[in-house]
Amino acid sequence: MAKTNGIGALAYSTAGRDQGRLFLIVGMVDDRTALIADGRLRKVGTPKKKKLKHLTIVSESSEDCRQRLLAGQVTDAYVRRTLEQSDGLSDDLI
Repeated sequence: MAKTNGIGALAYSTAGRDQGRLFLIVGMVDDRTALIADGRLRKVGTPKKKKLKHLTIVSESSEDCRQRLLAGQVTDAYVRRTLEQSDGLSDDLI
């Protein structure tokens, strides 16, 4: 069964072609692998699997965001808005 800790956290990718991009952790595959989305290139419906060692967590999840993710009530627009509100750290790479 997939773990739920880390869900809803904001993280930068530190490896791969998406290096330096900000993502929202939308799920956990196991204790070493997360599912990430940014609402633009990586949609909530088809998140990217990424090892946690290749992510740097910059912000823990809010309880509201976590509950919405666990209930499956998150849209790509919600993810984009969350990333944009996070201190202006989002997509300057697009």
